[in-house]
Amino acid sequence: MAHKPLFATGIALFLALALTETVAGASSAGNAWAWGLNADGELGSGTVTPYSGLSSPGQLVKLSNVVSVAGGERHSLALKSDGTVWAWGNDGWGQLGNGKYARSLTPIQVPGLTNVKAVAAGSLHNLAVKSDGTVWAWGFNYFGQVGTGTTDRGNLLSPIRVKGLTGVIAVAAGGDTSFALRSDRTVWAWGYNGQGELGNGTSDENAHSTPTRVKNLTTAVGIGAGVEHGLAVLADGSLSAWGDNQSSELGASTTATCGGYSSPCSTVPVRVSGLSGVTAVAGGYGYSLALKSDGSAWGWGNDGYGELGNGAAQLYGSVKNPVRATVRGVVAIAAGASHSLWLRSDGTLWAAGSNQFGQLGDGTFNDSPTPVLVKLSGPSVIAAGHSHSLAVR
Repeated sequence: MAHKPLFATGIALFLALALTETVAGASSAGNAWAWGLNADGELGSGTVTPYSGLSSPGQLVKLSNVVSVAGGERHSLALKSDGTVWAWGNDGWGQLGNGKYARSLTPIQVPGLTNVKAVAAGSLHNLAVKSDGTVWAWGFNYFGQVGTGTTDRGNLLSPIRVKGLTGVIAVAAGGDTSFALRSDRTVWAWGYNGQGELGNGTSDENAHSTPTRVKNLTTAVGIGAGVEHGLAVLADGSLSAWGDNQSSELGASTTATCGGYSSPCSTVPVRVSGLSGVTAVAGGYGYSLALKSDGSAWGWGNDGYGELGNGAAQLYGSVKNPVRATVRGVVAIAAGASHSLWLRSDGTLWAAGSNQFGQLGDGTFNDSPTPVLVKLSGPSVIAAGHSHSLAVR
C-alpha cells in the first residue's frame, strides 16, 4: 500500500516555497539556523528530541555560505553559494538524495548536484533548479512527483533530471505535487492530482510523472504551493490558485468537487478575490499567504491555530476572503504546517500559529494568533517545514 504523508490525513502537513526572499541590502550568504520539531534531526544540530523541539533558533553545525533553505515533513535542505545542495533529517524515502536510506542529524551534501540556483522541499521529495534551467528531483515518487516520465513509482534515492522541462526559473513543492515556472511565464505541474493540483482541468488518483502545463497561465512571475493546491503570481500583481478548496484556501468560490469525498476544488486556476499588487505567495495546510508590494501581508483558508496572523483564530472554520496580518513592512513570507513566518524590512522575524514544538521561535511552546517576535536578529532568508522553521543569517 502506498505511503500517504501524515498531513494528507489532516494530522500534519508541510509547505515549501518556490523562491526564498532576501532582505534588500542583506548579505547573499550566511549561516543557517533552525528551530521547532526535531524528531528526525531536521534541525541539523546533531541530536534528536522526539517529543519536543527547540523553542529558540539554533545555528546549524558546519554549514555556512548558505543562500537558501527549504523544509519538508521531517527533513531540511540548504543551497550554498557554490551551487551545492545539502540535506539532513529523515531519509525514509530517499529525501536526502545520498543513494541510500540513512537519516542524518547533520547536513550532508547531496551528491551529483552542482550549479543549483533554487531548491524546494515537498513532503518527502525535493526539487532543484540548475543554472541551465533544468530541474532535478529525488525522494518519494509514488504519485510521479519526482518526474521520471515513466510508470515506475519507486523512490528515487539520488537526484535525476525531470523529463521534458527546460527554461525553468523557479520551483515549488506541495504535498505530493511538484510545480515549475518557466521563463516564458508558463507554469507546469506533475505528481498527485487527486484535488486538481495539476491545474489541467482534470482530477484523479493516478501517478503523473511527466510535467503538464497548468491551464490559462501565460503571465506568471512567481509560484507557491500548499499541501494540495497551487498558487501563481501574475505580472499584473493579481493571484491565481487551483486545487483543493475545502478550507477556502483558493480564496475564491468554486463549484467543482474532487476526490472520493467530493471535496470542493478547482481543476483550473481561479482568481483570488480582492488582492492586487501581490509580489510573493506561500501555501500551508489548507491556507495561503500573500505579500503585497506595499509591505502588507495577507492570508486566507485554515486559521485553527491563528496561522493567518490577524489576531483572531478560527477554531472551527476557515477564512474565505484574504485578511491582513498585523505585521507591517514585510519583505518575505513562509508557511509551514500550521504556522507562518513574516520577515520585516528592519530585519526582525515574526511568527504566528501552532507552537507545539517551538516552531514560532519565541522561547515558548504557546500557540499565538498574533505574530510574536522570533529570537533571531538579522535573518535575510526564511523557510518553513512541517513543524520547524529555517533561516539564513
